[in-house]
Amino acid sequence: MPMTILNQPQREALIELMCLAIVTDGRISPAEQTAFHHALKKLGWESERPRELVLLKALQEAREIWDDEKCVVAFLASRCALFETKEEHEGALKFLMLVLEIDGMGEEKDTFLARVQAAFND
Repeated sequence: MPMTILNQPQREALIELMCLAIVTDGRISPAEQTAFHHALKKLGWESERPRELVLLKALQEAREIWDDEKCVVAFLASRCALFETKEEHEGALKFLMLVLEIDGMGEEKDTFLARVQAAFND
């Protein structure tokens, strides 16, 4: 799924999901930072609101909630609800994998992906 067909709320949700994804293992590697910035370029942007403001807010929220199970569940449910079709789910997962796979998967990242997939199916 080309990222250009996403609407703006979906783009913002992907940024928020990406931010939570990269903090789930407790660290952000240089490789993840590079992959994150490449992914942002692929995402596109169609808002007068600067992408950097959305990104900063998303990183702050991810850092605040990543170890609070109740908050993470609510966060995933609200962001994943914006992706309604199977194609949108698959595209969002592929996009997340651009960042997650870059320095290897682990238990935390595998769990995060499983939780995103479950949230898509709710």
